[in-house]
Amino acid sequence: MVKLSSMGAIYTDTSAYRRNNRIDNAVNQLTDEMNAVKTSINQSNNNTITVNYDSNVIHKTYELKGPLTYSQIMNKLVNETGAPKKDIILYRENTKLVQNGSTAQTKFTDTNELHHDIQLSVKFRPIIGDHIHVLYSVVVYVDGEYKCLTPATGDDIGRSVHNHGDGKMHIHPFQNDTEDVDNSSGLGCTLKLWFHGIGCKYRIFDIKGETLPGLDFTKNVALIPLDDVTYNTNYTDIGPTTMGLKLDPTDEYQWVIYTWDTYGEYKANPEHPNYIYTNNFENIWLHNDTSVMVMGYVPKIYIHTIPPVVREKLELSINGHITWIENPENPDNQAS
Repeated sequence: MVKLSSMGAIYTDTSAYRRNNRIDNAVNQLTDEMNAVKTSINQSNNNTITVNYDSNVIHKTYELKGPLTYSQIMNKLVNETGAPKKDIILYRENTKLVQNGSTAQTKFTDTNELHHDIQLSVKFRPIIGDHIHVLYSVVVYVDGEYKCLTPATGDDIGRSVHNHGDGKMHIHPFQNDTEDVDNSSGLGCTLKLWFHGIGCKYRIFDIKGETLPGLDFTKNVALIPLDDVTYNTNYTDIGPTTMGLKLDPTDEYQWVIYTWDTYGEYKANPEHPNYIYTNNFENIWLHNDTSVMVMGYVPKIYIHTIPPVVREKLELSINGHITWIENPENPDNQAS
């Protein structure tokens, strides 16, 4: 009996040892696997989330430190790019090939999931298929008075940024835009394209150490004294016209562009534009629908505020080449 008891004790002890050993091995294996995952994550570009913007003319890479949620990624891109969320579209790159041999893209959408070590691509509006408008006016101080300048229109209709003679820049990137297809969408959709369409040459001058632009309208333009502007005037194909107009910066005058992100902001606060540009006009991004832009060749004292006489005249409406956005006899009638 003693022997049997002893054998039983030996068997019991051996079973416990094996069970503990199996548990220890499982714990060690799990620990190793967790460490491997941590090492993999830490070695994978330090949790970097790479966002690529790639057009035919602009290539940018934004590297964000993860892990991040979709919302956090969007917020960081807003800070990195200065673009509003409404104009940022994210895609996840897939390895699956589609019919034409290119890599498929799927929309990267909003979830609470944390992301790390992923490759994304980004598009900025306007994209192919978008159709937006910028409401504009060009006012120049020449011959001792302010005049509305009406640029040429008609030969630019096939371009992604063009005129219809209605006081709006029409912006809808075309796939078949043979002139500007390489840079007519996203960050490449800038005021440069509008200049191209109306035949305006952008020139750079050094005035007392300051870099300032000059604009050379090479096609016919109409100049209408500001005092003659009325809400029901049709400014398409009217005179007097002149064969081009070249206005360069001087010690007393220069070009300034005043912009409001929306027509509503302009109407609420016409004295204070969202942005004022005194150079780098060609790179002004055209992406806000119903935004307002006033280009002025004005005395230098107005580089920080729109000239009062211009503002007062334009408070009724914005005129370009030219349509009134709002009829003063019918204040609710706004352009579409």
